[in-house]
Amino acid sequence: MNPQLKGSPAHMRLWKPIWIITLFFITQTLFAEGRVAVFDPVEGTIHNRLSLSLSRYDQLAETLKECGFEVSRLTLGDLLNPEIFSPDKLDVIVFEGSDVPRKAIPEIKRFTSEGGVLMNVGGRVPLLVAIEPDASGKWQMSPMQPRFAWQTSELHRHFGFKYVYNPLMHNQGKVHAVSPLLASYAPELRAPEKPLSHMWLVSLDQGVFYPLIDAKRVDGAEVTPQVFIAENEGARSVISLSRELTDPDNEGGWSHGGELLTAMAQIAVDLHQGKLILDPAQAVMIPEELPAPEPLQTRLTEGSVNPEDAEVLVRWGEFNGSSAELKNSPLGSRLSPGESVEVDLPEIKGDAPVYLRIRFAYDATYAGLRVSVDGKDVMNELYVYNDPSGESNHTVNRYSGVPVEMTRVLYVPFTGKTLCLENPGSKPVYLDAVQVERRTQPAPERWVGTGAGYHRGSGKHPIPTEVSQRWSVLRSGTASRYAGPPGDERRWDRMKAKIEGDAARNDRLNLVLSGTPEWAAISPERYQDGVKARRPRTVPPNPEKFLEIVEWVVTNYGDKVEVYELWNEPDIQQFWRGSLQEYIDFLAAVVPVIRANDPDAEILTGGLAHAEPDYVRAIQAQPFAKDLDLFAIHPYAAESVSWDIVYGKVQGMLYATGEDLEIYCNESGFVWRDAEWFKSGWSEARQASALNIAIARLLHGDLAKLSTFHGGGDAHHFGMYNEQGKPRPSGVVFEDYVSIAQPGARRLDVSMVPGDGVVPLQGIYFAGSEYPDGRIGFVVNPAESNLYAREVTLRIPASPQDSWSAIARAGKQEVPVKLSPIQGGLEVSLRIQKRTLVEIFPQAHFPTTEPKDKK
Repeated sequence: MNPQLKGSPAHMRLWKPIWIITLFFITQTLFAEGRVAVFDPVEGTIHNRLSLSLSRYDQLAETLKECGFEVSRLTLGDLLNPEIFSPDKLDVIVFEGSDVPRKAIPEIKRFTSEGGVLMNVGGRVPLLVAIEPDASGKWQMSPMQPRFAWQTSELHRHFGFKYVYNPLMHNQGKVHAVSPLLASYAPELRAPEKPLSHMWLVSLDQGVFYPLIDAKRVDGAEVTPQVFIAENEGARSVISLSRELTDPDNEGGWSHGGELLTAMAQIAVDLHQGKLILDPAQAVMIPEELPAPEPLQTRLTEGSVNPEDAEVLVRWGEFNGSSAELKNSPLGSRLSPGESVEVDLPEIKGDAPVYLRIRFAYDATYAGLRVSVDGKDVMNELYVYNDPSGESNHTVNRYSGVPVEMTRVLYVPFTGKTLCLENPGSKPVYLDAVQVERRTQPAPERWVGTGAGYHRGSGKHPIPTEVSQRWSVLRSGTASRYAGPPGDERRWDRMKAKIEGDAARNDRLNLVLSGTPEWAAISPERYQDGVKARRPRTVPPNPEKFLEIVEWVVTNYGDKVEVYELWNEPDIQQFWRGSLQEYIDFLAAVVPVIRANDPDAEILTGGLAHAEPDYVRAIQAQPFAKDLDLFAIHPYAAESVSWDIVYGKVQGMLYATGEDLEIYCNESGFVWRDAEWFKSGWSEARQASALNIAIARLLHGDLAKLSTFHGGGDAHHFGMYNEQGKPRPSGVVFEDYVSIAQPGARRLDVSMVPGDGVVPLQGIYFAGSEYPDGRIGFVVNPAESNLYAREVTLRIPASPQDSWSAIARAGKQEVPVKLSPIQGGLEVSLRIQKRTLVEIFPQAHFPTTEPKDKK
């Protein structure tokens, strides 16, 4: 379609007479009987990779017959007989699913080249799987070997389209609309309200799509239609990619299956009989390479949030993971390089600290953001983008090319009338929402913890207890798979040893309730399937039986548990060999029991590997969701340091659904030798460097809780401590961040600007905490700075004190630091060359060194 004509008044005026003529032909033939043949497989299949279903074919034939069509059933033998399978005797041949008899492909091509029309419903990739009957008549892939030899593109080429296996291009269609052509056949039919999945079918050579139910991205770009006519040099097919749309008995919310099926068949009949003439102006071509949408232009929004329940003094936009509503606002949705925008600030009264919350995105290095109030900088930064491409822990790398979405919460140490946002960089930055706020509750608690490791020996763990007790939490499994059955006098012995061993190392456990013993499995058959797969512990438990384990754990160890985590990565088959509904049933049984027995505990669903929107929505819609305190994710990003990409994407997804559940990144790490998907030359030094950058980037925004994978004390490739319990270089990085996450710590939000006041900070990151007694601790980390040293100035909200003292160190080296009181807080100036830990004390709390006794 010509993009200059699409949707324009002139375009509509041009089409009005054409549609009058077309509609005349339609109304004359809408109820005429068409000659429709539905394939009859005769026999079914024993192969689960085939979508072939005798009952669905029978239903199709019956529905079309009830709608007034002259319906016949054609077997494979009939398809091979040109006396039967002929456009002189039939208008349409109908197939269901993705399967097509290989021997019939030449005859299908002949039939459609001579004017007949093919109709396919419910094939995610239609006509892809070539099939043939085996000796017994059952259908199998053709040929069965070698792998993927059964995949055929012959009919795709014939109809002018191409299937491209590119999961990153799948499911982009978020907005659906009924075309005028389809509406003329089915006036009451409405477009699906929810996004439907689709594969990536694109135009080939002279082939075009005529959308019947189209699919567009949020930014309006056309993607593979859900229902369409495909035409190429006279050969035509009418296709629906979704089985849901053409199922008259569907109970999933779409109630127009029979109506759509009838309309598709009538369109196919009228195409063959010449009563419907397609106009090329209605055709679209879907290119194989479609540029990605701009950041913050990919989500349909179902709601928005007020982050952390702050008191909003003024807001622009909505915190909903989308920039759509900012396009017509005073700020706009995008700041191009060198562009600036000013907005008025209200008069702000009172002495309570004021903060500026900005949620934005970038997808290229040298994007930047400078924020000032009446010309005084609150922030001046350039950003470094790391693309997390390459092999990952996921089947498909879901984060390659994905933008960083970041929330910065900035202390505003002065009042003013004008807020200015400027891009000092050379790449654009994209805005989600901006607000000036005051706190109504303390900032979130700061946690920096790690996993328990894989130490299996008896006796003392090699990591010193005084080290592990400093960690905010220790993420530990319950070893539930070792629980004995009822009546076993020693049923809890192995679990007791595991939990108490970990509790001796750290009495603030992030305890993962996972692992199914045979006696508690959902069924004996499912457990044996798990045994065959060598992962029986991942078989879903019978919730009622597993409650015995839960009640024993909560009753005996509630005083040692900071967090109850309900399974590990239940959204992938590697750790949960069950359905989403089975996991929901498990949660529905377990959450109330924990809440009743340990009311003050934090409860979270299992840390998710993917955190896909539909999965999350299904859980959050349940009654027990009100008792979930944190949302746990595992932000691995291939071999990249871009854990912040995963965090920002998940936060944006939650915000778009109106959910402000605090996110806890409770598993992610790097290896000190090549292992798993880390295959590009890893070492202890590289592990430390990657961890240094990843943690710095992740904590530079609003994230307060992080747990790495894993502590170690063994030879495991992720371990930050070696077999002797000594920290590897990565352990040193980790311990610096542990230092700002001691009991009582809460996230500290500051204003950090360049000391020279001019050149933006790039690759220099901040993470800080404040304590109830007035102490402050923070890390300034030039993890990705390309400069030898930078002067930085930080302005910190702080209670009035007569005097303050500070200690700053980079490794073992002390760093000079200057403290200056300002109204409402404290200004800190220091020169940054390496990762620097700063501790600030009210004078009364300043640590002193007792003089040594003289000999």
